Amino acid sequence: MKTSNQTKIYIFTALLFVSTFLTAVYIIRGFKNNHFNYIWIAASLLMSISFIIQIVKLSKIENNK
Repeated sequence: MKTSNQTKIYIFTALLFVSTFLTAVYIIRGFKNNHFNYIWIAASLLMSISFIIQIVKLSKIENNK
């Protein structure tokens, strides 16, 4: 089964939403109990950045068609 670029964009957008939500949850928990989990915050931020890069790349390909 081959997925189109538009479908991949939607999937990466959903994953970006989840990653951003997790980042916000980790930051809010850190403020509540004064113990920030920096590794998880950094990992979820890096995931978010990589999803944004993938979405931009696929959008450029899709727009050039």
